[in-house]
Amino acid sequence: MSTASSTSKQPLSPLWLTRLVRAMFLWVRALKRSVLSIPAVRDIHDEVFFSEFNSGEQLGHEMMLADEVRMRTYRAGIARQVKPGDVVVDLGTGTGILAMLAAQQQPKVVHAIDSSNIVFLAERIAKANGFTNIVFQNITSRRLTLSELVDVIVHEQIGQALVDEGMIEKTLDLKKRLGSRATRIVPGRFELFLEPATLRDDHRVPFLWHAQFPGISYETVQGGTADGRFRMTTQDWHVASRAAMAAFLCEPAPIQTFDLNAIDDPSEVPAVASATRVVRHAGRLDAFCLYFRVIFDSDVSFDTSPFSPRTVWDSIHVRVEPRDFDAGDTVRYTLTMKDRFDFNSWSVDITS
Repeated sequence: MSTASSTSKQPLSPLWLTRLVRAMFLWVRALKRSVLSIPAVRDIHDEVFFSEFNSGEQLGHEMMLADEVRMRTYRAGIARQVKPGDVVVDLGTGTGILAMLAAQQQPKVVHAIDSSNIVFLAERIAKANGFTNIVFQNITSRRLTLSELVDVIVHEQIGQALVDEGMIEKTLDLKKRLGSRATRIVPGRFELFLEPATLRDDHRVPFLWHAQFPGISYETVQGGTADGRFRMTTQDWHVASRAAMAAFLCEPAPIQTFDLNAIDDPSEVPAVASATRVVRHAGRLDAFCLYFRVIFDSDVSFDTSPFSPRTVWDSIHVRVEPRDFDAGDTVRYTLTMKDRFDFNSWSVDITS
């Protein structure tokens, strides 16, 4: 047998096989993100993903109904925005609570829609409570058609990172197709915060290359391995980090603000946001804490800061290489949302 023939039959080395599988995995993930960026495809995905109402979904809705901050603020905001005679759409009605709060304001009709089968439970609850001005539909928002213009779009399409559940895309699509310039999105204004933070000592998890033991150091793994088999990353987002936060280094200020009632297209909300902040409280920068504020009007709002009353939305944080800052120092950083629907694809870069 020739050398060439023998060589051609040799299996791939473990390293090449690892690289090939990893490349294929990254390609599939990128393809998925690209395909899901098409509105019609995402609608089908959502419709399939949320088609079955199960105990896990029920637990999620029970937690949201038990959130006093959420419910008190939504009730006040809806009461101030929904008027008698309005045509209302409740986007993602769930158990129907927002639709029923809206119906209490005597609108002409509330169209309560949801792609999940939970909409049938919501309809049962509404009927048991005597509501006759709510029409329930098991449908995705982009498939909804109506014979009259919508006056108010009520929603709670708020993800853990604010915009990662398609809130911007879905509400603006409804307003464009079924509403007018006068259509009100409730809530409509949002502020996204990304605060330089110090973690509590018992919540600090050093990066692997900082691990030290008597006679043992992990410094060699910083940056990964030379042959590419393994690489280290500093961009890992942690959810439910409320108890981890010790303090913010700066006075909180939004890194991004947008008003759904003042824009027409999702592209008007930038995927990149930067901040230049002055340190007010000297300390160690361990992480950036991401949270948000939901604003109904100048008097009605709530936020998900770890230092505010707790809601079903826990703040999240991303670790960074630790460094100390003195009062008066400047911190410059940029948030890049590679895929708005997946906050694990977001990155934070410190520029000073």
